[in-house]
Amino acid sequence: FFFKMNRNEPIAMSGREMPPKSSPSLHDLPDPLLVEVASYLTPTARAFFATAVAVCSPISSGAIASEVLRLLEYSLDFLDIEKSTRARLTDYDLKRVLMCMNAVGTLQSIKLTHCFGITGAGLDPLRGSLKLTQFDLSLVEDCESPDVEPEPSLLLAKVIPILDSIIVGGHLHSRLRQIQFPKKWRKERAEIFNQFLGRYEQFLNSHRIRCCNLSRCEYICRGTEMHPWVCRRNERIYHGIYGLQRLTCYHCTKLGNYCWRCSGGCLSFCEWCEKYCCQGCARMEVCAGSGCIGEGRNQCLDCCRVNGWKQCQVDQCEGKICLDCLCQSNNCVLCRGIACEDCMVVCDSCYKDYCLACVGEDFIGLCNDCMPTIR
Repeated sequence: FFFKMNRNEPIAMSGREMPPKSSPSLHDLPDPLLVEVASYLTPTARAFFATAVAVCSPISSGAIASEVLRLLEYSLDFLDIEKSTRARLTDYDLKRVLMCMNAVGTLQSIKLTHCFGITGAGLDPLRGSLKLTQFDLSLVEDCESPDVEPEPSLLLAKVIPILDSIIVGGHLHSRLRQIQFPKKWRKERAEIFNQFLGRYEQFLNSHRIRCCNLSRCEYICRGTEMHPWVCRRNERIYHGIYGLQRLTCYHCTKLGNYCWRCSGGCLSFCEWCEKYCCQGCARMEVCAGSGCIGEGRNQCLDCCRVNGWKQCQVDQCEGKICLDCLCQSNNCVLCRGIACEDCMVVCDSCYKDYCLACVGEDFIGLCNDCMPTIR
């Protein structure tokens, strides 16, 4: 949606001139039709449409925008709008949309998917929000690596004060339970970011969130030195990766939280998307390729599908092989296929690779071609 925020300002996102006054515009359409059009849009697109209606309609625009926003769910995921529009989105655009929908009093979840041009100033309408529960600043969608190009424009100096206004200003009344940070921040480890992680840790502990493993646990989800909510130590030390929120399933719609006693058995970590997920949301797969050293050796099932993992070709074997192993592993010399490490064998004489589907499980170390030679 391309719209002009007011009659004296440039057009947001498009850079094109407004059409002549004689051309049809939004305020020429009947109000019921505007509401009907909005009902066919994705939630985030409705927010943009409502902003355009509020700006362009000179009469009763507020009422129509409110009716459109009534159809809006309490979440914004910018994956709902076209990729080219996401790339051109500015802080000015974001701010006007959030103001139009009264985001500080209504919005529960926001995901800035692929909004690489946002610096964070446009998030100011969320300052002091008591409704927000999930704040995704990672800029990537599900099953996408957090290593993004170009590097995001999000600035710590713009975003941290807004986050502080939610966790410090709102304190016990704030409902914020999960923040996902850009990989760039987690790699740079600036002191201002590290200090905020400490405040966020204290904030989560103060809310005494109960472990959602209700069938077996009655403990409170409380971070400890060895098992913190948010890791602030070196990578792979203290059971976490710097800047990632632990003890929380990233996929649960209600943000399932687990105490550190249950997290080991209930939560798994995907090395591709760098997110924790519970057993009910995603099954984890470990690459069964021969000597796999791929960066994403442990991945959730959804990421495996996106990244082209293949099932072992041997019947009744459930092993899966990552793309790195598919590209580097030796093929079976008979069928040219690739099997998992447990289903591939090597002839002791010619050192050729065979899969058990071709030579059978009773393979004794020599292929059929080498058997007569040995005799």
